[in-house]
Amino acid sequence: MAINYPDTIKKYFSILERWGITIPRYSVEKEIYNKTIIYSEWYRSDFLFYFGYYRKDYEDLLIPVANLLAVRGRKVSFVYKDVKQANHKSLNQAIDKFYFDDISNKYKILSKSKIDFLNNYQPHLNKLYSNLKFNMSMKKRVNNFYLNLAKDKHLMLHLLQLTRPKAIIGIHNILTPGYVEAVNKFNKVGIPIINTLMQHGVFGFEKKHDFFGADYVFLWGKFHQDILKTLPGQLPSIITGNPKVEQKLNFYKIQPLQNNPVRIVYLFSTSKKKLDLFLQAKKYLKNVTVKFKLHPGISIEALKSYIIQGSISSNDIYHQNDIYTVIQDSDIVTGDLSTSQFEAAALGKLVIQIKSDGDHPAFLKFLTVSSAEEFISTCNNISQLGNKKEYLKKQEYIVKEIFHDIHGSTQRTADSLEKLVTTE
Repeated sequence: MAINYPDTIKKYFSILERWGITIPRYSVEKEIYNKTIIYSEWYRSDFLFYFGYYRKDYEDLLIPVANLLAVRGRKVSFVYKDVKQANHKSLNQAIDKFYFDDISNKYKILSKSKIDFLNNYQPHLNKLYSNLKFNMSMKKRVNNFYLNLAKDKHLMLHLLQLTRPKAIIGIHNILTPGYVEAVNKFNKVGIPIINTLMQHGVFGFEKKHDFFGADYVFLWGKFHQDILKTLPGQLPSIITGNPKVEQKLNFYKIQPLQNNPVRIVYLFSTSKKKLDLFLQAKKYLKNVTVKFKLHPGISIEALKSYIIQGSISSNDIYHQNDIYTVIQDSDIVTGDLSTSQFEAAALGKLVIQIKSDGDHPAFLKFLTVSSAEEFISTCNNISQLGNKKEYLKKQEYIVKEIFHDIHGSTQRTADSLEKLVTTE
């Protein structure tokens, strides 16, 4: 039987669970907002672009679309954390720029959010703690989550009042659910703001995704649309392609593969089992160069033992380098299963996937190996030019399944956004 926890906090339990905080036996009813009263004179702009989570390469998902809409005469706003983070050179001059740090200082957001937390969240959380046996560490984590939620809510409330957009476009709200709370407050009083999110990476069948709070989701292709249909929520989705990959293709172009030596890039995030398999194979690979690219969230310390042993040279490890520059300098990309493998295939690089027990078979799309011997034989096989061309041709079909038609992705996304604010 579900426990009747306070509405103020239970709508975010699913996000807490992603951070390892499980709340047993609860249910959340879908909120229905009154959208019949529309204050059309309230709107000052068409679109607001924001990062629910910022990473430099995510700019290539949002900025091209924002620029195209601005060129078309749409009123567009773009928000960054601060001036230092902002990419002014890439943004069209007609786009209005905002900064959360400026808003926080001007409107005393920290003070407002603390008062909001103490009055509207803390009492309900105390009721939650009386039902569950949380230790002090767990209580602190939950309190910090809702305190940050209150802060993000007030930041977005002020930003929405400053920009007054018909629609917002972002990169997930899993770390910033307060943004969703702010949008919902306007919806409740009859001022509809369409909340859209863009797919930023590969997602699977784990009954969770990064599209919390979205009214519409822009997806790369049919592969992920089919997955989304199996997940809870039944979110409306629109296939547009991937503007970021489109930008990278326009910038880098697809280059012919190199034979002497063959350049291999290994993408490392967490799996030392896969890395050990590759290093074993590497001993027997001839006429190759190998570089290692770390996931942005992984420290070089993760490979310290390999460096000490001498199996990996620190000079061959890329950490802060742009992933696409590294991929462009390769012929074969391998390593941990990641979005970058699919992007490498789109950039015309051969991909060899190392299989492990935890990998979902639906994502093993390319040449797949499960032993050092298989890796060696696969590399030897594709070293022949005819085989390379054959494998690359097969990858083209996979790339289309994942990314739809890459060329035109930016235009399709902009077209879809304009259609949403015209028909809603």
